[in-house]
Amino acid sequence: MNKRSGREFNQDDQEILTVLANQIATAIENARLYERLSERFSLTSSELKSTQEKLVRAERLAALGRLSQGVAHEVRNPVMVIGGFARRLKKELAPSEAALKWLDVILAEAERLEHMVGDIESFCRLPAPKPRPVDVLEVLGRVLDGDRDSLARRGVVVEMVAEEGISPIWADEGLLEVAFRNVFENSLDAMPGGGTIEVSVAARGGGLAVVFRDTGVGIASEDLPNVFEPFYTSKTRGTGLGLTTVYRIVCDHGGDVAVSSVVGSGTEVVITLPLGSPEGAGTSGLGRM
Repeated sequence: MNKRSGREFNQDDQEILTVLANQIATAIENARLYERLSERFSLTSSELKSTQEKLVRAERLAALGRLSQGVAHEVRNPVMVIGGFARRLKKELAPSEAALKWLDVILAEAERLEHMVGDIESFCRLPAPKPRPVDVLEVLGRVLDGDRDSLARRGVVVEMVAEEGISPIWADEGLLEVAFRNVFENSLDAMPGGGTIEVSVAARGGGLAVVFRDTGVGIASEDLPNVFEPFYTSKTRGTGLGLTTVYRIVCDHGGDVAVSSVVGSGTEVVITLPLGSPEGAGTSGLGRM
């Protein structure tokens, strides 16, 4: 413990070491504070970016709703006329007519457009939430237990796990059921060969988290940022408004939706809804187009 010279440390040495130790301690503490500040700044920037993305998406959906409502109204009548006359022609033609196959194509496409117009009009007509106490487990039960026989024939197993003591939340029961049903049907579409859908409900971070997990085909990483965009779909059928509708309903309730997925393993959709009073619900402006 002595100096290399063999002499003992004296009072002067102690004072020098004390000064150095204080400076080193200050430097270490400053480094730790800077690290924590950097982490906090990074988190704040991330939160700010997320909020900006939500505001941009909300405004885009509101603008789309105003535009789509007019387009759907103008398109519906011509499409119905095309479909109606095609059906009349099909009845008039003999079964052997070669033109029948072309009429079948016209009818199929007209029906597809009619369904699309209907989906757009349903999206545009979503009302603002009218919150009241809602039992989330009861709503989920209606969605998941709709047709067990049909699910069994498709090789689909549905499992539900709920945390003890789940209290009612303030929400619009009808809109909440629409959102849950859209997520559930997306999971079914992702499992054409059967699989498992697990739904869990638990309190999380001051809110209520409803998590849908499926063992379906999954979503490619490059497609994940676009899953809430209207008309964006990788499916061969449908309008691509399913998750857009979910996002709008949940945001109108003051909640949030997150989607994660691994191709070949499945997809997880987390819907987080606020607990407590209805204050703040319906503030996104999406429900008033």
